[in-house]
Parts: sequence; C-alpha cells; structure tokens
Amino acid sequence: MTDSSNPRDRLVSTEVIVLKRVDLRETDRIFVVLSDRFGKMSVIAKGVRRPTARFASHLELFARTRIMLSRGRELDVVTGAESVDLHINLRSDLTSMAIASHMTELVVQFLPEREANRPTYRLLTHSLKALDDGAAPVRVGRWFEMRLLGEMGVRPELYNCVVCQRQVEAEPNAFNINAGGILCAEHANSAYGSLVLTVAVQKVLRLLLRADLDAWLALAPNAAVDAELEQLLTAFIRAQLERDLHSLRVMHRVEESIPIWESAYKSTK
Repeated sequence: MTDSSNPRDRLVSTEVIVLKRVDLRETDRIFVVLSDRFGKMSVIAKGVRRPTARFASHLELFARTRIMLSRGRELDVVTGAESVDLHINLRSDLTSMAIASHMTELVVQFLPEREANRPTYRLLTHSLKALDDGAAPVRVGRWFEMRLLGEMGVRPELYNCVVCQRQVEAEPNAFNINAGGILCAEHANSAYGSLVLTVAVQKVLRLLLRADLDAWLALAPNAAVDAELEQLLTAFIRAQLERDLHSLRVMHRVEESIPIWESAYKSTK
C-alpha cells in the first residue's frame, strides 16, 4: 500500500486465507495471511482476543475472509473482517485438519513476503474447499504439494535424465533429490543418495503434474504406491526448503492414532 495523507487512501480491502496466527501482548494477535492481491503478508488485529471482539470468529485458521486493512507503522492493522468460507467441515476430521495445516505451512515457507501470487491463492482456495467437501485428505495434500512445487518453479523432473537430458525408459529409474529429478540407467549411480522409483510411482507422479484434482481423486488408491509417493515428495520438499516441517510431525502423530490410509480413502470407495 502507498502512503497518503488522505485517511481513506490508507484503507484497503482484500480477500485472504488465514495461514498462521501468533498471540501478541494480552489482547492482540498477529496473522500471517495469503492475500488474493498482495501475496503472503503479516497483519495485526488489535484487541481480537477480547471476549467482545467483533470479528475474531472470522479470522480462524484456514478461513477465507475479506478483511479491511489500515496502513500501520510496521504492520497493517485489521479494522474489519467478514468470512467468505470458514471451512467448518474440515475441522471435524483430524486428518483433514493435519493436511490443511501442512498446506498452509508450505505456503508460509515457500512464498516471499508481499509478492503477489494469485495462482497460489487459487490453488490453496481450491484445495481447502476440496477438504471441506470431504475429499480424501491425503490425496488432496499430495496434489497440492506437486502443484505448489510447480508454482514455485521447483517441481521435480520426471521425463528426462537430469544429467544427460535424454528421455528415460519405462522401467524402474533412480531419482536424485539433490539433482532435482530422474536419472537414466547410465547415470543412475552418478549421484549420491538416489531413490529407485517403480514404474507405477513414475506414472502416478506424471499424472500429478498434468491432472486436475478431480481426475487425481478418481484414481484408485494403492497403499504401496502412496507410501512410496509420500517418501519421495517429503524428501524433495525438505531438500527444497532446507528444513523440516512442523506439520509433518503433526501428521505422523495423527497417523499413529488413526488408520490414515483407510480414513483418507473412504470417500473414494
């Protein structure tokens, strides 16, 4: 926002998704949000933790909300909020909550501050809506991961060898996390720490690159393929961010308490 002596010019309205919140002092709260206009940004809502706060319920995690902002010295100040979609349904399922937390943490970690990114806003909006509508959570999460990697320009190479650029054969092929993609048979041993991908997993990964969410959700689940897919994408994302994700630890605790694969695919059977 640009500074102005006119108070009205200091106000702006934008639609956001709440990614993260941090309590500040006794009654305030800082929110990290993804704006449809301004990208990822941090804002402050003063007095929002008071029992009488007018718009606290509109700023829940994962909520899609239209907010009014006033320019502040350090952080823009939320002066009003009206929810568009609170995604209430996804909050009733522990796995959906864990996946939503994972998706929002990825956005927080990957996106720079205040750099407009409407495609990522649409991606997160679509994915949260799918979770809220009861789509298989883990499958939504996998699709979101691959699409976000594409938006960030770091999606894995799955068709051509990252060393010689030749198209790989339809056979088990090595995938190197640090090199960023697949290796042909000739160069499979040229990089340390490669994983061997089955033909089935290679096909599923390529489907993730080109399919819309509905087509991906319609794919019949396979526990072995899904486990291999999770191992690969988790390692790849960690390498891109050069850090572990808190949400992954939460998801693993959820998996220990809930039969996650059975829960995730109830809606696909």
